[in-house]
Amino acid sequence: MENESRPVPEEYIERVARIFKAFGHPLRLKIVRILREGQKNVKELTEILGYSQANISKHLKVLEENNVLERENRGTSSYYRIAGEDVIEICSSACDYIQKVIEEESRYFDQVNGNDSIF
Repeated sequence: MENESRPVPEEYIERVARIFKAFGHPLRLKIVRILREGQKNVKELTEILGYSQANISKHLKVLEENNVLERENRGTSSYYRIAGEDVIEICSSACDYIQKVIEEESRYFDQVNGNDSIF
């Protein structure tokens, strides 16, 4: 069976763009990386990351609104966790891609400079 190219609905494209935008801040990626180890509340994330509670909460809201994170209320605290394995796969794929790009750039730099260090 051939891989057929089907038109992607505009709504899907817009939602994908919003998800990538949600990943578009380094602090949000740090939050996701930490939550890979298990759920945390805002106070715990604040202590780990060293940012204000207001700043962490703002970024958690963006991630939750874009279905990257899920929130569970327990008493007066909200605990956040990654919404699913797909989120981890997206991040892993992006990191794998960046690693390849860096390795290729490094090989190119070595070729251009004849493997000699400039320092």
